[in-house]
Amino acid sequence: MDANVPRSLPKRPAARRGLPSAAAASPAAQVTEKSSALPKRHKRPRTSTPTTATVASGARDESRHAAAAPEYVGAQAHLYEAQRNLDQLLQEVDHVGDGTDSRRRAVEALGRIASQLGGADDAGSSPVVQPLLREVFSLESMARRVSRYGMRHRSDEVDDFGLDREFEGHIRPLLAHAFEKYFRVQVSGAQHIPKQGRALLVCNRGGALPVDGLLLKTAVAKHCQGDRELRWLIEDFNFHAPFVGSFLNRVGAVRACQENAQRLLAHEALVAVFPEGIKGVSKLYRKRYQLQRFGRGGYVKLALRMGAPMIPAAIVGPEDAYPILYRLGAAAKATGLPFLPVTPTFPWLGPLGLLPLPSRSAIVFGPPIAGLADYGPEAADDTVLVNEINERVRNTVQSLVDDARKLRGSRVYS
Repeated sequence: MDANVPRSLPKRPAARRGLPSAAAASPAAQVTEKSSALPKRHKRPRTSTPTTATVASGARDESRHAAAAPEYVGAQAHLYEAQRNLDQLLQEVDHVGDGTDSRRRAVEALGRIASQLGGADDAGSSPVVQPLLREVFSLESMARRVSRYGMRHRSDEVDDFGLDREFEGHIRPLLAHAFEKYFRVQVSGAQHIPKQGRALLVCNRGGALPVDGLLLKTAVAKHCQGDRELRWLIEDFNFHAPFVGSFLNRVGAVRACQENAQRLLAHEALVAVFPEGIKGVSKLYRKRYQLQRFGRGGYVKLALRMGAPMIPAAIVGPEDAYPILYRLGAAAKATGLPFLPVTPTFPWLGPLGLLPLPSRSAIVFGPPIAGLADYGPEAADDTVLVNEINERVRNTVQSLVDDARKLRGSRVYS
């Protein structure tokens, strides 16, 4: 064939040339062609008649669920019984000093809980019940329940931040006794705290146990002129700790955040902050009285925006009352705490090892940081200025720590 002669083109289907075809002439074929042109998502789903095997499988599932229903009902009743035993145990422990009956009932409730956890009865050994019981008695669940139980005596009148003045009035004599007789606190420079108006007290962190805020609160109440009341900010792990968090909140502690601090200063309150944060709490005993980094200066921005004077303060003694020799990080993950401290008494003495040692303490208040009144609220956005003030405050607090050590003297526990 000559190369210049074009080849014959392939014949197109009759439907594309517009010519009738046998398939196009059929109405059924037209319907089929039209439906196939639609997108796949518009196709009607296929329906099939249930077979004998499908019906039999559904019948077996229904019978199995019907047979398991009594087991789940029994598991739910067993779970409620475990919760009642736990609540009774907490109530009887609260009244254990009332007599032998409370102690006997507490022991009985503890025995029932142990029996349920051990699967001594048929219901407790069920594979359905055991996972539910482990969830009820898990560390997280127990912490929530104990924390709620710690609020059982809260009065109806509390302020916006959780201070229970009735409860705080009952605790105040105990705090004053511990302040004077147990920790034997010496105070200097209390005249620098203003009699009224907003002010920010910047202090070093005194050990793992949150006793520094309680000592500062008592020092302000006993040695400051006027009727001043201290509110101090605490970290989340202390605020949410069972019993400890609710107790501190009821006597004046507030969860540490910018919003709470601004609201307190807006109410002309005296607020104490601890810029070292968790680094100051977890500081080892060999690094005691050595200040850690003061964060990014959030408290400086707060003081500048609110126009509050900053009063440096230092406290020594709590780090000797609870000396941290070592930190356990991996074991702390199971409890939800940032770390577990190892001290000369904990964990060797169990819960008694959490009690602070009777170390002498000293608190020194310094004069307000000079020059802050020359800046306006817009100065809080000046990063260089904030860092400079932050470092100046840290150096001042470190100097006050050295002064507090001299005030206390060399006798720590005697």
